Parts: sequence; structure tokens; C-alpha cells
Amino acid sequence: MKLNFLGVPTTHSLMKSTFFDIPNDVVVNVLLSFLTLEEIESLPLKDFGSLLNQLNVFSSYTFQEEEILKCINAHSVIVLRDLENPNQTRIFIPDFSNHKNLCKLVLIGNDQILTLDPLSSCPGLTFLDLHFNTEIKTLDPLSFCPSLTYLNLFSNKEIQSLEPLYSFSGLTYLNLNSNEKVTTLEPLSSCSNLTLLNLHHNNEVTMLDSLSSCSNLTHLDLHHNFRITRLDPLSSCSNLTFLDLRHNNGVTMLDPLSSCSNLTYLDLYFSGKVSTLEPLSFCSNLTHLNLCCNNKVTTLRPLSSCSSLKYLHLGHNKEITTLGPLSSCLNLTYLNLNFNSNITTVEPLSSCSKLIFLNLYYNEQVQTLGPLSSCLSLSFLCLGYNDQITTLGPLSSCLSLTYLNFNLNRKITTIGPLSFCSNLTALYLCHNKRITTFAPLIPFTKLEYLSFNGSHYVGNGIKDFLNKF
Repeated sequence: MKLNFLGVPTTHSLMKSTFFDIPNDVVVNVLLSFLTLEEIESLPLKDFGSLLNQLNVFSSYTFQEEEILKCINAHSVIVLRDLENPNQTRIFIPDFSNHKNLCKLVLIGNDQILTLDPLSSCPGLTFLDLHFNTEIKTLDPLSFCPSLTYLNLFSNKEIQSLEPLYSFSGLTYLNLNSNEKVTTLEPLSSCSNLTLLNLHHNNEVTMLDSLSSCSNLTHLDLHHNFRITRLDPLSSCSNLTFLDLRHNNGVTMLDPLSSCSNLTYLDLYFSGKVSTLEPLSFCSNLTHLNLCCNNKVTTLRPLSSCSSLKYLHLGHNKEITTLGPLSSCLNLTYLNLNFNSNITTVEPLSSCSKLIFLNLYYNEQVQTLGPLSSCLSLSFLCLGYNDQITTLGPLSSCLSLTYLNFNLNRKITTIGPLSFCSNLTALYLCHNKRITTFAPLIPFTKLEYLSFNGSHYVGNGIKDFLNKF
């Protein structure tokens, strides 16, 4: 990444976080403030050594704007800092009237910038990052920047209208995260080339109707939009691959998603009013699905069509009684079933031979682990609070197991089957008072953590504990 312009970030930590968000092909000028030379040198820039040779340091903030512009042309990095009064910094956007060819500009975290008026002189601007500019109230000057393809407005909390976006027919990336005064997305109806849209935490938005014009959308983040109730416009977004609907308690139906056959990632965490997954039977390319805390869902039957599924979170879904449909999910590697107290058997998982992670915490009606003997790739297994399980026998086939938690499985009397699990690094077996010997663990050389009845052992402590047996 070559850097030529970045407008006045206010904290060192912000600098560290934002550079990684800038695409590698972005060429921008760097304008830094509130940073010492030592802090600048520590920034995560691979090519900073060459840039430092061009560094120009000002000892006062009283110079003229035209001097800044000359320096922007002459230097890759400019430090604006009053060394005598470091808290007194003059922050503004320079006049770009003589820089009509400026195409990429990043102005991050400038909470003293009040207006974007100078940008009306930049008709060729294609890339604009304005996130964390909390005092900007209007985007009107951007009406003169019709060539914009990338616009980041993350956390510009005073902006109320998106009216200028009517001019951005070429816009492909738009981040509106945490713009809580925006009430309508209507201007997006003109953004037919939009591919990535981030709308999370825009709690005043109630309708998505304008998105029916955004047929090229591939990524849509809607999490924490409590007032959205209908997803109907998404039926036009057939190219959608990523959809985040976490904490959208107003959404009750997923029907429009039946048209999103390219969907690979869907997060419905805490979207508690959804009662049926039927539309997902048309999403055969789905690989990641989070259904945690959707207590109205009663059946997983539609998932039998999701043969590409790799990640599935079903925690806290107490109305689900059977895992039968998961026998078709042969590519499943991650499965979280914690707090599903009405599931009585894990038999369908015998088909999921690629499982690596399985959380069965507090599935108190499960009685046998027999089906897990087929899960030869299993590395992480949590069995805590499953009082009906009487033996660990099936785990003797799980040679890849590295983490095992069976706290409060009080009917288990021996850990003998674990003698085959020599790759174990962490073992939790608190409140299992029937277990009286740990001899099977003595040969284990990789064990790093052992928890038993309120005591925790690491390193040599494990050896000392096991030597008692």
C-alpha cells in the first residue's frame, strides 16, 4: 500500500486500526496530527521507511492553506503539530479547487471538521472514507462527486439525509454503520451497482424498499435494526452471498430469502420472532448459519437441503427436538448445540464425519455418545451438564481430540477410554466424584491444563497431580 493523503486522525490507536481497512490499491496522501515522530514510526506501514525520508515536520499551526497544499504535492507524509502547544491544532479540509484530479481521499476521525464544502471541487473523486467525523451534518457537497464508487460514512452520527446518493449510480461500496439519524434509504434506489452495504445500528430505518433496485448486492449487514420488519425487497437481490440479521427482533418471516440461492453466510442470532426456516431449503450454497436464540424455531427440516453447511450455531433453541435433518450436512465442521434441553439423541451426527467442533453443553436428555465414534476429526468437545451420559467409551475413536469438557457428568465412573486420546491439551472434569483414578492420563505429554473438582493444574502441577496415581 502506498500512502499519500490521510486527514488528521485524532488518536494513535485509531491510526493502528484504520490502516488495515484501506484496500491495498488505494493511493492516498497522509496528513497526521497529534502524533510524535516516535508514534509515527511505530505505525503498521510496511513501506514506512521510504516514506519517512520524505517527512516534513511543522513546528507551528499558523501557516497558510496554500503552504499545506504545496507540501501535499512535495511530501508523502506531513506532520501538523504545534510543538509548544500540542493540544492546539488547526483542523480543516484544504481548498482542493486546484486539485480537480484528486480521486482518493481518507479523512478519518476528525471530530472538528464541520463541513465537506471543499470537496465540491473534486468531481473526479472515486474513493472517500469519512468515518468517525462526528460533527459533519450534511453530505450535500458530495452531489458534485458523481464518480464515487467507495463511500465510508461509519459513525457520522449527525447526518440525517442521504439525498446526494441519488447521484451515485456507480457506487459499489457504502458503509452507513451507526448513522442513527438517518430515517430513509430511498436515495439508494439509484445505486444499482451497489455490491456491499453496511447498515447495522441504524435504528431509525424502518423500510428496505429501495434495495429492490440493488440487484448486484452481495454483502448486506443489517444487524441491530430493531424497526425493520419486512425483508421483501431482498427477493430482488439474487446475488446476495452475505446477510447479517442479528438482533432484528422485528423480522418474523424469511420468505424473500428463497430467491437468494447464492447465499453462503446467514446470521440470525437473537432474531427471536422467526418461526420457520422453510425458505432456507432453497439456499443450498449456505455454508455458515447462526440460529442461536431463535426459540420459536421448532424444526430443522429445511436444512436437509443445505449440504454445503460447514458452520451451524443452534444454541438456546429449546423447541427443537431432533437433529435428524443434519444427517444430510456431510460437510459440517462446527456445531454448537448448547442449551437445547429437548434433544434426546445425537444419532444423526454419525454422518458428520468432518466435525471438528461440537458443543453439547447442557443437553441433559442426551444419554449416549455412541454416534461420535464416527467423528474421527473431532478436536473440541464440550459435554458439561449432561447427567444422563454414563460412559466416554465412544471417544476412544476420537484420536484428534485436544479439548474435552465433561464437568458435572456425575454418572461417569472412569476416564479409561481417554487413554487413546493422547493429543489432549485441555481436560475439564469438575464435579465428577465417581472418578477416582487418573492413571490413563499419565503417559500424556501434550496435556497443558487439567481441572478437577475445583482445582486447576498446569505444567508441572499436572505431573505432580498425576504422579499420585
